[in-house]
Amino acid sequence: MNTRIAAALLVLWIAPAAFAEGTLLSALRAGSDGERVTLSWSAPADAGAADFIVFRSRAPITSTETLAGATQLAVVSGTTGRFHDYPVPGVPAYYAVIDVEQIAAGSITLIPGRSTTSEAVALPLGVRTRDPQFFTEFAFRDRPLPLLQPWRDMLEGTGEALPRAFPPTRSHALTPAAAAALDGLMELRPPEGIAPKHPTVLDAERTAVDKGVAFTLKSIVDGPFTRGAWAETREQLGNLLTLPLPAEVESRARFYLGQTLFYEGRYERAVLEFILARRHHVAEATPWIRASLQRMGPTTGRVPG
Repeated sequence: MNTRIAAALLVLWIAPAAFAEGTLLSALRAGSDGERVTLSWSAPADAGAADFIVFRSRAPITSTETLAGATQLAVVSGTTGRFHDYPVPGVPAYYAVIDVEQIAAGSITLIPGRSTTSEAVALPLGVRTRDPQFFTEFAFRDRPLPLLQPWRDMLEGTGEALPRAFPPTRSHALTPAAAAALDGLMELRPPEGIAPKHPTVLDAERTAVDKGVAFTLKSIVDGPFTRGAWAETREQLGNLLTLPLPAEVESRARFYLGQTLFYEGRYERAVLEFILARRHHVAEATPWIRASLQRMGPTTGRVPG
């Protein structure tokens, strides 16, 4: 990530908020029992309905820039009071527990001992992780199919970590008669419709906003996206998508990223972004998917055999 652009993005969506919104923990502690790291905290009485995001970083989380580079671990309730983590042994870990409302509002408060930890916690080298995701048995598919747990096999050094590769698939050219029949079928296809010729801006970005991640997205759309500066747009949207975004805002960001990749000629990646954007914008994303597939062109006259 370009740290300068990441910092600029964070300033954009944090600067408009003068005071923190949401809930701030009253105490946050991190400790290790040699096999896992345990985060514990105390929360105010009004934190029962609040959700918090747990972050981990290899460096102290002292600014929004370091928070943007941290790993998002989980979303937890304020009443939980405890979270277990299994970092890589020997690597120092620092943590932050931030209210989701603060992130959405763009007014993050970082206070050591309340929202962040100031002392590094590390598991000793050589310890074998006991993260449940690596060792949980899945009873719903026990027999007759074999149970594949590649992460456990790799960590324990037993079994085959990954299945053997499939044999290469042979292909052969279509016969002239088959190629002619296929061409005739393709001519019977209904018209695909007219591909979009101009960038599409959603109604949400035409509405005035003054803070939060929605403000950042609007500034990207009004700036490099509208100017057709596709490389700059792609980089800024990529930085924005590293942040924990509300689902609807993420769908819009991916819709604009798909258009950016489309105009850069990267149609396969554009299709993937438009598919992710369809969760909230089916009507707008569908013609762009069709246009991207058209630009990718038909397959060659070879079929697997």
